[in-house]
Amino acid sequence: MKNFSFSILFAFLFIALFASCDNEYNNLNKGNGIFYYGLDNELRGFYGFLKGEQYYFEDHKDYKVCNISTHCIDGDDVYLLTNEIHNGDSCRVVRKNGKILYKDKDLPNGIFFVYNGKLRIYSKFRNDSIPAAYYYKPYYWEDGQCYDVVLETPTFVSIPLFAQVEQLKNFNGSIYYFGYILYANGKTTCVWKDGKLISYYDPTKNSSLSAKGFYIDNDENIFMFRDIEKYYDDKNGNTYPSIAAIFKNGELLKAFYDENVMTSYSRYYKTCACALYSYNNDIYLSYLEHPSFLNYINDLVVLKNNDEVCRVSCEFFHHMLVYKGNIYSCVSFYTSTPEYVVAFFENDNPIKMLAMPQNQSIMISGMFAIP
Repeated sequence: MKNFSFSILFAFLFIALFASCDNEYNNLNKGNGIFYYGLDNELRGFYGFLKGEQYYFEDHKDYKVCNISTHCIDGDDVYLLTNEIHNGDSCRVVRKNGKILYKDKDLPNGIFFVYNGKLRIYSKFRNDSIPAAYYYKPYYWEDGQCYDVVLETPTFVSIPLFAQVEQLKNFNGSIYYFGYILYANGKTTCVWKDGKLISYYDPTKNSSLSAKGFYIDNDENIFMFRDIEKYYDDKNGNTYPSIAAIFKNGELLKAFYDENVMTSYSRYYKTCACALYSYNNDIYLSYLEHPSFLNYINDLVVLKNNDEVCRVSCEFFHHMLVYKGNIYSCVSFYTSTPEYVVAFFENDNPIKMLAMPQNQSIMISGMFAIP
């Protein structure tokens, strides 16, 4: 496995921030490979192909696409939520394979989910009838109508403030919601099946940090990837800031760390969960390994079924996906120049880099494989 230094990376592969500025993105299905999108330092939206060009959105006579907020893949269809200006008015637009499906200034910004062939947008709204200042209620939008999402509350929660849905899965005809309940004294990660609470994490045993992903196997076991705060290692007696771990049905299954490095750097060592991705019944986990407070460089470690398959040096993690058996990751770091660099990797090989001058940055909001 390769572990590139930033200087080698920078010399090995560099492209200008934008190779072109005019391209029609209407039919994404004609694209190839991995598509990504984001915002530049001036909040201008852009998109590109990992093994191709990168573009700003072009202006049209009657409308302008400002940026892409989120996306969803359903079979061969690509759904995008975009912020646009039509005839001088700002609005949100749902595009299916580039074509306008819905256009409304009041469209919610949330999680895209296709259920029984219909697009839903899951979000939350402020419930002004409740005196608590931070009480929100989850709901979903479908075909111009809004519907409440009723999620069961754990029995130990006496004063719930709101439930936050972070991911959804359609499994064997049921909708699984993954998120958390915020209550008066903290929060706890939860999994719901059709609204019924089936798993939660006791905050007295584990941390209240949000999980980074979940997976359901054929026996309906639920696997959750998340961090454990203040992880105590009974072998050496040290407590570490956080350790990435996988849980099965709410119980700790495995913690991820390098015991030799952990011992060398004592209590400053930590690992941070980044993403969980399932592909062809294989489970991919990625986490950042941070050896010491003396070193700001992390290693992004990617595991396939708990075996390490690649490792990349970086400072920040952004996205990961698996496509045709290859692992694609998006990370960033600062060079000694200094410049802010976003780097894309195929497995542990750098394939594209976007560099910004000092005091400027770009944000990659999402990436996905073209169906």
